[in-house]
Order: sequence, then C-alpha cells, then structure tokens
Amino acid sequence: MTLFRGILVAGGGFVAAALNSAPAIAQTIPGFVVIEFKVKDAESFRTYGQRAPATVTQYGGKFLVRGAKPENLKGDMPQGPFLVLAFESADQARKWANSPEYTALIPLRDQGADTRAFIIEGLGP
Repeated sequence: MTLFRGILVAGGGFVAAALNSAPAIAQTIPGFVVIEFKVKDAESFRTYGQRAPATVTQYGGKFLVRGAKPENLKGDMPQGPFLVLAFESADQARKWANSPEYTALIPLRDQGADTRAFIIEGLGP
C-alpha cells in the first residue's frame, strides 16, 4: 500500500495533508500535445487539417483548443495559432504522434506550415 504525506506551503501558512488509512488510487496523468503553427502554404495545410483530426480521434485524443491565437503575457510573442490535444496519457499521445496514420501526414504538414510541437503531462480540467 502506498501512502501520501505532504505539506503545502501557501501565503505564509501551511496545510498538512496525510492519507494514512486509504490506499493510493492509481491514476493516469493525461498527456497534452501543444502545437504552434505558422501557415506557409494554405492549400497543403488545409488538406493536412482535413485529414489529421481522424488520426487524433483514432488514438483516443480530443481537441481542447483549435486554431486559437495566443495573447502574449511575457516574453517573445508566439508566431502563430495553437492547437491543444488531450490524450489519456503522454504515452498515448506518443503513440498517436508516432503512428503510421499520423506520420504519413507529416510531409503534408511540413509543406503547409512551420510547426513546433510538445507533449506535456498534466492534470486535466
């Protein structure tokens, strides 16, 4: 049995948390794919954009943000709009990114846009 014990420090005070009687519940941490894109060939990118969503859903992913323009808070302004995809886990996001269905679309994606992409583990909404 795994137990969690921790102290959270916030605002000059602290809150202690101890779970001594209940076993830890195994929880999968969601994986998010964040993609920034700057379109350079609209037709190629449109074709990619029509084909790629089926690969996302095939691997259990869903779109959280699609084509949103960022609002800069600090630092260098991103160059283009963003996509955020959610998967059950980072491992599932990697399976999608490396799948034959998606990798077949990479040349079309690269012809249509300059992209930056990241997998991030985190807690879901």
